[in-house]
Amino acid sequence: MSIATSNGLGTLHAARHPELARQLAVHENRLTQGLTEVLGEALLGAGLRPTIPLEDLARLLTALFEGLTAQELTSGPDYAGHHLTPHVISALTEPVAG
Repeated sequence: MSIATSNGLGTLHAARHPELARQLAVHENRLTQGLTEVLGEALLGAGLRPTIPLEDLARLLTALFEGLTAQELTSGPDYAGHHLTPHVISALTEPVAG
């Protein structure tokens, strides 16, 4: 079974199925590693550095995105929460001293 997304339903299903939980954990680790690399490059290119460990920021942004997406799915298309992401990034980064 392949894991296309780590949404809430997948997580709930994985809680009851150990093999799926293992696959989901592998998927989430790969996602975090990839996002950590891309995020680090993007922040550096913008002259910013995270104020928390970069991997923690990547995990936080993933959780925020997944939570906002779930909220949008349950609240309908009028729910607009993804605009919050830049505010979180701004709050958890600072200019690179140069």
